[in-house]
Amino acid sequence: MGVLKHKTITLPAVFMLSAGLGLTSVVGLPTSASAAPPPPQPTAEQPADQGGDKGAKESKKLKKALLTEKDVPKGFVPQDMPHIDQMFSGMVGGYRTNVDPCAPPPKAPVGKPDDVRSATALFLHEKKSVVVVEMLAATGPKVALDMVTDTETVLDECPVTKTPGAVLEMESLDWNPMLGDESITVGMKFDVKQPDVEMTMRGKMAFVAYRDLSLTVGLIGVKEPSDRDFKNVVRAAVRKVVLNTPVP
Repeated sequence: MGVLKHKTITLPAVFMLSAGLGLTSVVGLPTSASAAPPPPQPTAEQPADQGGDKGAKESKKLKKALLTEKDVPKGFVPQDMPHIDQMFSGMVGGYRTNVDPCAPPPKAPVGKPDDVRSATALFLHEKKSVVVVEMLAATGPKVALDMVTDTETVLDECPVTKTPGAVLEMESLDWNPMLGDESITVGMKFDVKQPDVEMTMRGKMAFVAYRDLSLTVGLIGVKEPSDRDFKNVVRAAVRKVVLNTPVP
């Protein structure tokens, strides 16, 4: 890999850096002991378990609630990245409640990840070098709420996380409306300095708990994402989740 010191960024680079450096906040979880590392990716000979017809129906409902190109600001184009769904599902499935979110992360997975249905949507604005990221998971209400409160704890007690060659800084955003049942918005800055990678990424994310769903949505780029784009994306994502999750 060449040295990434330029002003542009590709979607694969964002996730390669975030996953490889353990910056799990990018995909909706605080960088903490409550999130176990993702499981190995499925191969062609060993496909991921879809959980039968019931699991397929649940996954279909989640995907229906995701943002589409019509819902995001002009210029953002849908992206297809293999295994992102599987990676995110494994991370959310490894989430554990009643764990100090500021404790050092485990060196190995803590037990087998739970089977959590999830879906993701990714959109790239090539000119702005910004990615819209949305992740929706049927975690159950307790875990969904706990993810929000854990993020609040991280902001209050351990907003700076250092790993070899990288520093993640998190801060509260002024725009923090009440979304869903519980929510919080977060600003993020990733400084990466390694032999073959040197760059800074900035993000604005919203963590939302709604009924039995956990929604993480926001923008990540090499420059500060637009407040207007962020607000429009978050509002559209929450509205679509609510409309596609009828009260029984």
